[in-house]
Amino acid sequence: MTQDTRTRYIILMRHGERTCSHEKRLVGIVEDPLTPRGIQQAYMSGEWLKKHGPHIDEVFASPLQRCIDTAAYAAEPLGFARADVQVVDGLHEIDLGRWENMLLTEAQADDPEAYAAWQAHLGRFVFPDGESFEQSGIRFGKALGQIRAEHAGNLLVVAHAGVIRSYITQLRGIDIDRMMEEGLNYAGMVILTDRGGNTTPQVERRGFVPEEQMDEEGLAVLYRKYGTPEQVIRHMQKTAQTADSIVSLLGSGYEGIRQQVTRAALVHDLCRTKPDHEAATAAALEHEGFDTIAPIVRLHNDPAIDTTQDKITPAEILYFADKITDGEELCPLRERFAKSREKCTSEEALVQHTRRLERALEIRARIRAAVGTKEIPDDPVCQIVMQES
Repeated sequence: MTQDTRTRYIILMRHGERTCSHEKRLVGIVEDPLTPRGIQQAYMSGEWLKKHGPHIDEVFASPLQRCIDTAAYAAEPLGFARADVQVVDGLHEIDLGRWENMLLTEAQADDPEAYAAWQAHLGRFVFPDGESFEQSGIRFGKALGQIRAEHAGNLLVVAHAGVIRSYITQLRGIDIDRMMEEGLNYAGMVILTDRGGNTTPQVERRGFVPEEQMDEEGLAVLYRKYGTPEQVIRHMQKTAQTADSIVSLLGSGYEGIRQQVTRAALVHDLCRTKPDHEAATAAALEHEGFDTIAPIVRLHNDPAIDTTQDKITPAEILYFADKITDGEELCPLRERFAKSREKCTSEEALVQHTRRLERALEIRARIRAAVGTKEIPDDPVCQIVMQES
């Protein structure tokens, strides 16, 4: 990451997955330790910062152990020891008062009217004997302001989803009751730019996680969360294999995008059962923090996809791989489109179908031009790409 000498970066990071994360429980200032997955997530984010982020000069954390541990694991690849993590009390999570550590059903039974008021005004509601998300975000902002005033350089600050979401929502001038629209997954990060003095930090990149979190375990979580049918999962897996073969066919100049293309293929139909599934899937991935994968997925069935770049893009490779993967089987391009044409029930659908085929043919021509006269591997995908008329 290149850095203007007048600007520094502040990385806000949420702690990793905690033990009770799968329960519908109100967890604020109570302790809830990291799971093994949470430790892995923290380390992945640290590795991302080492490879792609600014040089980190100091590390801070909320006093809750899940944040101290996340900070230590994330900072390890950056060359810091656990003792280097500086604890700041004001960074702690929202105080949920009397409802702290209750199941949602228990909180609702405790005070149905207050519970309904919380559902109506998520950010402004003051928890019984506790604070509101709005108040917690202001408190977090003051603590961060003190850190900014007393420490120079690029900073890593590890805290909680509640206070970070509230702070960022207020920083962006958004209604605090909409704070849950601010996606921030476990070990997710927000990048702020800070010009110092009396200036207000600016959000450069909203909540995101490293693509590496889309590993086997991460994918399983996504499939469960969004109810992706098993046959759709198998189609995505086959499309990922197809896309991987196309990258291999294109050669070493495309090796750097192999994993990104494969990951995009493994989630491109995540919300297949929903209307306008391409947009729904892209929105889900953005909320989950996969902001580099979402734009690729958004275009995987869009005939307006750009085919004018010098190099073939990940979106083009996914688009074409999807078009020659019928369920779990490879299918020549024109044969696949002949089948799908029968499903078009309106003139508008036929026009869109024709445009999708034309765009697929353009991408195939671009792949063939990029491959040139190289020897074609004895691979079914390569044969379809290079030899079909």
